Amino acid sequence: MQTIATRRRRTEAVRVQERQAALRKLSHLPPSDTRRITHLIRTLVNKLLHEPTVRLQQAAGNGRAHELLDALAYLFNLDTPHSVGEKERK
Repeated sequence: MQTIATRRRRTEAVRVQERQAALRKLSHLPPSDTRRITHLIRTLVNKLLHEPTVRLQQAAGNGRAHELLDALAYLFNLDTPHSVGEKERK
């Protein structure tokens, strides 16, 4: 599902930017602490995205994927091939 992949890519980009900004401010920390922070941020992002991703995959199996993908594209301002196609049909 292109919409899910797009959402994950954008989230990963934000994660990297925010991690870099935080670590610049915490440059006094030892490397072991910065690795812990990196792990914490990655784990948090993955946990926040896991449930919605699983539910979208389940929806694909019961015919509700298009409406949920459209909502996801709208809510997160994702311009994906699926959402563009939907706009053209309306």
